[in-house]
Amino acid sequence: MAGVNPRLTTTTYAILGQLGWGEQTTYELVKAMGRNLRFIWPRAESRIYEEARRLVSSGLATAREGRSGRRRRTTYAITEEGRQALRNWLAGEPEGIALEHGPLLRILLGRQARPEDLLAAVRVAREHAEKMLAVGAPLAQEYLDGRHAQQQEVHLRSLTFDYLYRWALFNRDWADRTEAELRRWRDTEPGAAKHRRALQRIRDAVNHGLPPARAA
Repeated sequence: MAGVNPRLTTTTYAILGQLGWGEQTTYELVKAMGRNLRFIWPRAESRIYEEARRLVSSGLATAREGRSGRRRRTTYAITEEGRQALRNWLAGEPEGIALEHGPLLRILLGRQARPEDLLAAVRVAREHAEKMLAVGAPLAQEYLDGRHAQQQEVHLRSLTFDYLYRWALFNRDWADRTEAELRRWRDTEPGAAKHRRALQRIRDAVNHGLPPARAA
């Protein structure tokens, strides 16, 4: 990527982008990362501190020390050089998509498991979807009421909200369908009925969203 600092990571730019919305304390950065990026770019809290310091040492942000009562706090602000670096990064080739889905991996390798083991994996997937929906519902109301702190960004945020909320709904629906199937099993061995339903499941997935066939 032309003009992009190779020493900076995508996480660094994620924090830089958040500073583009306005200066933030370290606590506010951590909170914003959890609220805005936890489902698309999750990172440990300690990593956020490290990347914020990297922004300062690279001249892309400033750090101002202060106090809130007895507690010390650091407030970060993007510099003009930081805004240019962010523009350069956004103009470059996007990172790819990597899906790490532990429950799905267990189901794929589930021949040696018991149905109840796979049901436990499905439960984790459903819980993850429910967490996303629990975050999304009040967030949606903030936007609809016009009271979100970054309301002026709603034209962009609605695009990511649409993706993530529908992704959560999809995962919850998948969990429901998969649980219903697994509850019919006594074991994870192949069987004629399982095979018939499996092929129909694949057929349904491939045909989902296709326009209905026209009558001859």
